[in-house]
Amino acid sequence: MRWTRHKPREAAAGHYAREFDISELTAQVLLNRGVNGLEDMRAMLRPSLESLHDPFSMRNMDKAVRRIRRALLKKERIQIHGDYDVDGITATAVLLLGLRGLGADVGYHIINRRDSSVGLSVLSLERDHLPKQPKLIITADCGTSSNAAIEAAKAQDIDVIVVDHHLPGTFLPTCTALLNPQQPKCEFPFKQLAAVGVAFNLILALQRFLAAEGGDWPALDLVPLMDLVALGTVSDLVALTDENRVFVHEGLRLIRTARRPGICAIMGSAHLISQAGRAGLTDSINARTIGFRLAPLLNAAGRMDDANKCVELLTTDSYRVADAIASELVAANQERQARERLVLEDAETRASNLVDAGAHTVVLASRDWHPGVLGIVASRLVEKFNLPALVAAIDDSGMAKGSVRGPDGVDMLDALRGCRDLLDTYGGHRVAAGVAFPALHAEELQRRLNLQVAGQLPDGARPERILSVDAFVDLAGIEERMVEELEQLAPFGAGNPEPLFEAHGVFPIQPKAVGGRNVRLRLRQGSRTFSAFCFGLAGRLEELKRPIDVVFHPRIVRTGKQVEVELMIRDFTPA
Repeated sequence: MRWTRHKPREAAAGHYAREFDISELTAQVLLNRGVNGLEDMRAMLRPSLESLHDPFSMRNMDKAVRRIRRALLKKERIQIHGDYDVDGITATAVLLLGLRGLGADVGYHIINRRDSSVGLSVLSLERDHLPKQPKLIITADCGTSSNAAIEAAKAQDIDVIVVDHHLPGTFLPTCTALLNPQQPKCEFPFKQLAAVGVAFNLILALQRFLAAEGGDWPALDLVPLMDLVALGTVSDLVALTDENRVFVHEGLRLIRTARRPGICAIMGSAHLISQAGRAGLTDSINARTIGFRLAPLLNAAGRMDDANKCVELLTTDSYRVADAIASELVAANQERQARERLVLEDAETRASNLVDAGAHTVVLASRDWHPGVLGIVASRLVEKFNLPALVAAIDDSGMAKGSVRGPDGVDMLDALRGCRDLLDTYGGHRVAAGVAFPALHAEELQRRLNLQVAGQLPDGARPERILSVDAFVDLAGIEERMVEELEQLAPFGAGNPEPLFEAHGVFPIQPKAVGGRNVRLRLRQGSRTFSAFCFGLAGRLEELKRPIDVVFHPRIVRTGKQVEVELMIRDFTPA
């Protein structure tokens, strides 16, 4: 793993530290994130719903709200068609609650992973929506590439509004309104919204449009929707900057209150709420909590069964209904974990053989693998080998359908584009995509993706794992107040990583393996000693018997009334 260091900017850091009454270290971290200028600093330090962009700057927004207004006035049936991941589920829930609040006749359907087509397909249009006799369909986290289904809907005199954020292909759909900040000529200033963020902007624009028109429209309070927006935004791994930062900051505040029955139920299922009658939370609620504790439960339904129940979970007013659905999600997640272990064991063995043979990319397909765990397995392979991974399940027709994941520094969507003649369908983002292709093409796809990925890297080398260090520090300067100040920069995630610091000549004390792969120890430098923890570094226990240089992230740990700073070690080398 290679460490890169940001250049110190003492003068600028000192200026912003005085202006905002923060430490120079915090100011340096902000500068490292590309935050510069008083307004940008203020927006980062004090995120507010007041700073959201004008939703009408999104291309086609005016067309979308006018069409929905017509549907409301004429009492036309509206159907929402959502994707099965957390972003699609929450985008569907936001649209559903917003439209219900305005008195719409509205229903929804979430894609089933077992269907051969993703997005809005002709099959799903005819099977899941036409029986409801809609006059308007709104997609949620899909639709930008659903040209055939949109044409079929138009033939049935049904209008379609696409709410999506995936990169468009060559041909845009000829729908009533395409809402996608990634589309050409869209002037919305922030391009990295999750689909749930696009859905929220649609409901916000609709509210403002109807309010400006006057009349007897119900008043919508959109703030209570922020917990759903935060869930989808964090789960889809979009950059937690700009509007996304506002959404997650406000949404986490709501999630901590657990007022929504569905949120309360999944927090209980994830053991984030005290049991045995003791009130309160058992752990910090932050972006990491969503990503590793809540999102897996919501994703489990779409992976193993039917994600429609997740929309009901997130929109019901009944705690009894929410608890029952949450229990089903726990069971689905347990099944998902069991299936994942089986597929991962097989995939790791096969991937090791490819890597040993010099592959730059891992392409694997099997008839024995459950399609619901492929994205997770692909991510695990990327973590282990730091190489792109395509993992697919082969169906009875010989079609391989799967997930693609890539490490930092590799644009997998561009790599897939260079192999499009081998693929039936593909789409997604730079580091995460979905594909379908004839299984007979797997070997050639492996060879071509190797070339595509190698072409993106200097001299055809393999991707490097890189830690971006914010600053050198002495442990003597790590104080509780400073760490609490750094935590004000949360939520951390894509685009706003946790601050990392480097310290030299640190003495490890009593290191011991815990949980099989992890290490707990104490670190001493001079007169200061801190508790520390290393994820996944138990194999390097012998190296912790002598002084080390260390890269770490400090965090506050609260146990009852006791508060201490703990250092989360990301990597170390001999001093």
